This record gives sequence, C-alpha cells and structure tokens, in this order.
Amino acid sequence: MKNIIIIFLSVLFYSCNSKFESDLKIEKRDDSFDELFSILKENFIDKDSIDWLKFEEAVLLKNKISKDSAIIEALTLLGNRHTSYIKANGVHLRGKFNKSINKVEENCFNLTNNNLFKSLKNISYIKIDRIDNKSQMSEREYIFQNLSLISSKINSDYWIIDLRGNTGGAIWPMLISLLPFYQDGIIGHNVFKKNNFSTAWVKKEGSIFLGDQNQSEHYLNDKIYFTVNPKKVFVLIDQKTMSSAEAVVISLKSLSNVEFIGSRTGGYTTNNVDVSLKNLDKLRLTVNYMADNQKKVYKRGIMPNQKLCNESDILNYIEDQIN
Repeated sequence: MKNIIIIFLSVLFYSCNSKFESDLKIEKRDDSFDELFSILKENFIDKDSIDWLKFEEAVLLKNKISKDSAIIEALTLLGNRHTSYIKANGVHLRGKFNKSINKVEENCFNLTNNNLFKSLKNISYIKIDRIDNKSQMSEREYIFQNLSLISSKINSDYWIIDLRGNTGGAIWPMLISLLPFYQDGIIGHNVFKKNNFSTAWVKKEGSIFLGDQNQSEHYLNDKIYFTVNPKKVFVLIDQKTMSSAEAVVISLKSLSNVEFIGSRTGGYTTNNVDVSLKNLDKLRLTVNYMADNQKKVYKRGIMPNQKLCNESDILNYIEDQIN
C-alpha cells in the first residue's frame, strides 16, 4: 500500500510539474522580440524619444493575442509611417495611423493627364515615375529613356517635371535621370540624428555621388556631361509624391529657377534600410532624414510654392508665368 501511495504521488508531482513547465513555455518571451528591440534601440531614427520600457511592455502584452498584433503595435508606437515589417511569407505589416489628408489635397489624387502637358508649346515635359525591382523596365533602361528625352529637348527654355503619384522606389535612378538639370555641387543630404552626422548627395564629374561613393557607375558605363539650362523649371507634386520621390523634390530645391506646384507631398522624407532577422523576417527600418543642400529637413513633407490641384488651373498658371 505504501508503495502504491508513493507511485501515485510521483505521478501527481510529474503531472503538476509538466503543467507548470507548459505554463512557463506559454509565458516564455519570444527571442525574436529581443532581437527586434535591440535593433530598434540602437538604430531607429527617433530612438531617443521612445520610452523603451513601456514600449516593450505594450508590445509583449499584444503578443498574448498574436505575434502579428505585437508587431503592428510596435510599428504604431514608433510613430513612424515609413518603418514596416515584412514576414518571411511576404506579408507586409504596418502601423496603424489616422489619415489626416485635407479634402483639397485628396482631390489632387490621380489628376495626371500627361497628354495635357505634353501638348504645350515651347514647354518640355517629363514624367518621373516610380522605379523598383517590380517595374517592367530595368533601372538602366529607365535612366536611358529619361536622359534620351531630356537630350532631345536640350534647348527648351521651360520644363515641367511631373512627380505626382510617384510613391518612391529606387532613389538613384531617379536622380541620375535628372542629372542634366543639376549644377555641380551638393544637391541634398542624408542626415542622421546620432552625432548630427550627414552625408551629401553630390553632382560631380558627370555622375551622382553619395559622399565619396559614385552611384551612377552602378547603372551607367559613361558619365553624363550634357546639361540643360532652362529659364524656369516647374515641378508638379501631390500627396502621393512619397519617399524617394520626395528626395527628388528636395534635390530640385538646389535649383535657383525652380517652382513647385500642386499639394504638399506625402511626408515620407526619410531613408530606410532592410534588416534581415534570424527568424527570416525583415525589418524595413527608418534610420535617417532627407535634407536639402542647406541641410533643411522636411519632416511633414514639402509644400508647393503654388497650391493648385485642378490641372487646368496648373496649366493656366504655368502659361501665365511664361507669358
């Protein structure tokens, strides 16, 4: 009888211990969050403005619902629309933010009747579209197409550069495409809050550089020395002009004869880096601001000189300026 009781107690202890271990396993912290928190604390653009203790508590609380909920909570608490998370299966997670687009700007969307501007006499027109690895043409083809159009109208006195609806993509092919418009020198910056460090975007020697690194040579074998010197450059922008397209807008601020028309840009005036995680997910992390050649940062987007949404109004305004 004594032996039976001992065996029963042993089984009971084992059962309870197993349940205790099981409960511990449920509450055990996911190691991938430790990696995520570490990366964010070290490299996030606004890391000094985050209360990381409260941040971690809130994220791990959401993890009890699901990991996706926790990631979305983290992205929301960061307060940065540009940072996102890409799961190994390709699902893209973003933070939850209120949309605060006023009605006038919203009405600017999709008003991109290229033929209307192409029909203008004595004014050359170029549409700078988004370019990335999903585009139908290669980045090299994209650059050649744009440079060919510019060179064919090299003597134009007036130019329209249309960046409406361009949500971003690869920055350097866009800047290289417009290389003939820039003067030699600094056309913009990457600005890091840490140590107030910056790296310049520079046009020199027929190429575009990031600091000392020649970006043009990744796409072109030859340098581009021809230039255009119009009397005026009109740049069309809207709320869907975002990210690297906003970098193009910022770079064009280096021109003395430029005017921006449309509505305020999207406000994604920062640069991202893709960080591969151990669980095969990817963090698209915002690490620095874009700034113009005077190091001015545009955190809420770039405002136009003339706020016009209706295309006929834009057309009439440009014609009045020329006449």
